[in-house]
Amino acid sequence: MKRSQGFVFIDLLSTAAIITILAAVAIPAYSDYKIRSYSSEGFIMATKLRKVIGDYYAYHGRLPENNESLQLAATSFTTKTINRMEVKQGEIHIFFHYPDALKDNVLVLAPTINKTLGHIRWQCTQESTLETQYLPNACRKNMG
Repeated sequence: MKRSQGFVFIDLLSTAAIITILAAVAIPAYSDYKIRSYSSEGFIMATKLRKVIGDYYAYHGRLPENNESLQLAATSFTTKTINRMEVKQGEIHIFFHYPDALKDNVLVLAPTINKTLGHIRWQCTQESTLETQYLPNACRKNMG
């Protein structure tokens, strides 16, 4: 009885086909995931600004009109991904400049105030220009 040794050519071809199919699915999914991580950076960086706006509201009883009201420059929160963050009538506008899929897009966070508790809840708004697939997970939940 003769035993087969090694791989047959068809075995190698089928393995290559399977790897190709897996790569065709995995690479685009990874790219979207990576871009979403950059947009999440903007959402996380806005945490500092949300706290400053909350303090301003607690002290003044109203939301700030702009960055100057908070004595902050729009470029105070600049990173590799974020171009600037602007406050407009209490809303936070996060402008992206990297990567190309996010370039010139804006993520907008709007406050909802619970006057009874004095609590501010932040949500992403429809004014955001990011494609749905690139929104941070926290935004996908409340916009979806």
